Amino acid sequence: MTCTTLLKEGMRMKLTERQKEIVDYEGDTVVIANPGTGKTAILAEKFLKLLRSGIMPSQILCLTFTRKAMEEMEDRIVRGIRENGISLNYADLHIHTFHSFAMDQLGLNQIARENLLRYTILRYFRANSVMSYGEEYVIDTIVPKTEEAIRYLKAYGISPDRIDEESLVSAIQEYRAFTREEMQAFSRGFMGAYREYEKIKGAMPDYADLLMKYLSLPKKPRFTHVLVDELQDVNRLEARIAIESGDTIFAVGDRKQAIFGFQGGSVGNFDLFGKAKVFKLEESFRSTDQVLGYARDHYASHTSRKDHLDELADLRSYGGRNGPVPEVVSVANGSVEQAILQLIRRMPQDSGKTAIIARTNGMVTAIARTLENESGEIVAHNVGSGRARKEIIWFLVSLLSQDVELVKKALLGPFSPTPIAQTLSFLTENGYRVTLDSLLTRFPEYASSRNNIRGQTDLLAALDNIVIPIAAPRGREWFNAAISLRSTLEEAIDTVQDLTPEELLRYLMVSGEPDALPDPEGKIVLSTVHKAKGREFQNVIYVPSSGRKNRLFIDSVTEAILAQNGISATGELEEETLRVDFVAMTRAAERLFIVVSDDAQNYLNSHCEIEELSFDAKSISNAYGRYLNAYSSFVSGRPEDANRILKATEKWTLPLVRGHFSSLKRLSYSNLGDSACEYLRGVMLRLRDYAGSLETGKEIHSYAEKISMGQDVLVDEKYSKPASNIKSILKSLNGFKCEATEYPVVIPLSDLMPEYDDIMFKGVIDAVFTDGSKYFILDWKTDRTENYSSDHDVQLEVYRRVYSLQKKVQLSSISAGIGYVYLRGNVNMGVRPPKLHYLMKPDKAFEKFRIKVATLMQWRKDPESFLKDLVSGDCDHEVCRAIRDRYVLESSSQ
Repeated sequence: MTCTTLLKEGMRMKLTERQKEIVDYEGDTVVIANPGTGKTAILAEKFLKLLRSGIMPSQILCLTFTRKAMEEMEDRIVRGIRENGISLNYADLHIHTFHSFAMDQLGLNQIARENLLRYTILRYFRANSVMSYGEEYVIDTIVPKTEEAIRYLKAYGISPDRIDEESLVSAIQEYRAFTREEMQAFSRGFMGAYREYEKIKGAMPDYADLLMKYLSLPKKPRFTHVLVDELQDVNRLEARIAIESGDTIFAVGDRKQAIFGFQGGSVGNFDLFGKAKVFKLEESFRSTDQVLGYARDHYASHTSRKDHLDELADLRSYGGRNGPVPEVVSVANGSVEQAILQLIRRMPQDSGKTAIIARTNGMVTAIARTLENESGEIVAHNVGSGRARKEIIWFLVSLLSQDVELVKKALLGPFSPTPIAQTLSFLTENGYRVTLDSLLTRFPEYASSRNNIRGQTDLLAALDNIVIPIAAPRGREWFNAAISLRSTLEEAIDTVQDLTPEELLRYLMVSGEPDALPDPEGKIVLSTVHKAKGREFQNVIYVPSSGRKNRLFIDSVTEAILAQNGISATGELEEETLRVDFVAMTRAAERLFIVVSDDAQNYLNSHCEIEELSFDAKSISNAYGRYLNAYSSFVSGRPEDANRILKATEKWTLPLVRGHFSSLKRLSYSNLGDSACEYLRGVMLRLRDYAGSLETGKEIHSYAEKISMGQDVLVDEKYSKPASNIKSILKSLNGFKCEATEYPVVIPLSDLMPEYDDIMFKGVIDAVFTDGSKYFILDWKTDRTENYSSDHDVQLEVYRRVYSLQKKVQLSSISAGIGYVYLRGNVNMGVRPPKLHYLMKPDKAFEKFRIKVATLMQWRKDPESFLKDLVSGDCDHEVCRAIRDRYVLESSSQ
């Protein structure tokens, strides 16, 4: 067990003298926290020290870069509060990401969807013929890079109106193969796409707009102390928010780990805190001296920054820990995966968790296929294959499209109901005579699938019923791609109205892959460098990529715009690859291997050994074909053969479930399903059926909030009846006045159920009313019927008890009810009169809650029990059936 593990498991572990000195310092503080030196621990301890010194929690603001970091910080702080016996209202804790903090202060609950920018760029580029490249290259490379550039500019607060286009065009120069005239033309296209995005987005803010809107507020909250995590990943706007929000700043970070420059993260942020006292943390609780020595010398020999050299000078392990000497493994080009496989097989049995870290998603999936299909090695990752995404998109959109070529792609892909041999035979025989009608006539099963699609929302059902069940047996990357595309498809339907099939195809193809799945868990983990940041592993096999990442002509335009605004990006970008290497190397606690197929000399220093490996290319079989063969056997009516083939593949259902529950640190009422199938679809995979009523529900809740607070509301005609119903229910609450709306409740679950002491419960109460001595909790519902009142009662009773604990009022003085304001019949005859349903049997309702929580906590304790419950359930949903069958298959092959 490493020292870092001990720190995570016990907040009472003593700080080192250096850490104590940092925590005790009372002025503005910047901590240069080298990898593994306990930055999160001292941030949490600083927070606790402020509380112990008498600072009210409402006067302390803690800001983090990511939601994951926020949850980890909150977990540590809450644990420390409880261990120190500090009494406070947990709702007074201000622990936020920068974006959630800005949203709360601005009173916003919606922002522009992330893929809208990519889609707008593609559409503008196509409409104005900006690029002459093929569409695939534009989609895969040009658009994502342009998106990064625009987001980078917005992170500095540079909107289109702050860019002088004519000066930009005059200043731009040729770039490699691009002439000056070509660069000037692209600059105008770039500016046009940027302006078009701002126009289409309209008043709806994106992430950068949130920050700018917050900074423009005439009156902003001020805190006595502001704590900032991961300062190197914070962009310039976020750094300003931190500085303007507090009297005293305590910030931690490491310039050498700044790898989120494409999101605006800046090594220059440290210079903004010029008056702060700078401390350095140089004792790593994670890595051995051998790993640190290698990483330190690799960085030092390639950097031109003296400040970075000073920070590295005394980097060492805590307690002088020793371990194996790092190895640089040089292999012939194309043999990286085989080298990794050999290294894993040579690893001692008790060596602990191994991470294979690569630069890109494509590298991760290529390595995964070799390890899983060629060797049977079980690996965990949360990356979806780019090829899988395309195959899924082609199939889905083909169900709506009249494009013969797209339908051909679908029929030749893995989701076709027809064996590929039959499709190939038909296409070969008919040649140019193939038409859409001939395809639909020849392949009636596919035609039947198309007949079920009447609009874009029906594609969600096709994804659930056809794509996911077929993707799951093909491997983790296919399953991940299918799950991530579901949320993207919902986003496309919500974001852009009346998309043609062709435009829907482009929206999906250009979209980024959301980080919807938890960090992978398993003995062997595959990850990109960016997803591995903040994690540690006993062993790391790192596969670097040569050259600067994705350096394109677009960077030249970005740098020219920054220069026009007095900002130099050279320092941010010139050593990005070096910082990525440093982050990857310092994830290792004991063993470190660097696998390179070229330029091995670049990774050699006095702290490593070198090994050269070679492999016979003929020994590499096309193991990935095993999945395709199994699929072909199945659809050809030979399920026994398919079953035999699939038994040789990875066992990934249990690691997937275990990874989810290991990351579950908080729950809300919506996290509690009535069955394993419901939990799998609704919580784990977020496979909620698309409903056009979702926006209606949001709108009605917005009216309810404003009307409850006595505000004058201009109601849209189509919501006039629900609004009238809201007023009617409020009128029936004689003598009660609204005290709060959207009231957050936050307590340790153990306050409700003492047996569960390591998880928080969170929720939001729609409205609270009081007559001065008694309270009434009201939950607005837009259900069509009252059929689910007993389920709603469970939620009401939980909120009633949580509110009692948080506000420290007698439970007997609190009553609760459901306000139904959008009831409709089975035949739509308009909105019915309202109904106020009162909570009548609170003890019975809370017992149901206990049962739900007990079930969830059992799954969390024993993830395999979740899968067993899934198997024993009677749900026939396609997704559940696919996972259930997969788990049974894996269990039977043990």
